[in-house]
Amino acid sequence: MCWRDFNHQLNRSFPAIASVEYRSRADRWGGHGEELAAWKDGRTGYSVVDAGMRQLRQEWWMHNRARLVTASFLVKDLYLDWRLGAAHFLEWLLDGDIANNSANWQWVAGTGAHTRPYRVLNPMRQAALRSRRGLRPALRARAGRAHRH
Repeated sequence: MCWRDFNHQLNRSFPAIASVEYRSRADRWGGHGEELAAWKDGRTGYSVVDAGMRQLRQEWWMHNRARLVTASFLVKDLYLDWRLGAAHFLEWLLDGDIANNSANWQWVAGTGAHTRPYRVLNPMRQAALRSRRGLRPALRARAGRAHRH
């Protein structure tokens, strides 16, 4: 609840939070394309990312860790503009609100008020940490090739 209040206060003092980076790092984010469509549809090939995105479409909700992992994947792995992900989440999430959505996306992108710009949630590591069965066999081979953060 504290973060929710903080994000609403931030939105009040910085009304452009949904479209302007609070602390710009002069990133050259990518735009639209097949990678964005695959992310939205849950077709990235990373099980933890794809499961989160499919859950969003089916249930209009996503667990907090899935939100973080899918957002990190979009901005840190695909290097696509966080605003594209924020708009998609806002469109689909039943509990979405502009202040929390935008502030959290900026936090993940490294442009927010309280940020660590080099934090990356590696989807392979997150899948291994969060799965009782570990990685699916198809992903085990990829895990060895996945870049480390």
